[in-house]
Amino acid sequence: MPAVSEHFERADSDELAQFGYKQELDRSLGSFSSFAAGFSYISILTGVFQLFGFAGPPSAKASEAYSKYIVVDMYAKAIQGMSAEEAAKWAEGELKRIYG
Repeated sequence: MPAVSEHFERADSDELAQFGYKQELDRSLGSFSSFAAGFSYISILTGVFQLFGFAGPPSAKASEAYSKYIVVDMYAKAIQGMSAEEAAKWAEGELKRIYG
């Protein structure tokens, strides 16, 4: 007599087959998925590490520039397809708004 779990596995597979699906589980990461996971991790780190290494407390304007992630967003815009010149001009405009 088959185990109870085998009975339910077979029942699930049969039910999925009625709808035209094959029961399978694929946990592999392709090259793009691996790149996307690594890139998202590094993107967070660039935002975190830009806050370290300053000699003293930042001014209110510097804090605003850091909290808006302008430099990180500039790189993200360039990676998303915006030209590097346009991304740099966007960041320059944002910083000019803050610093006057």
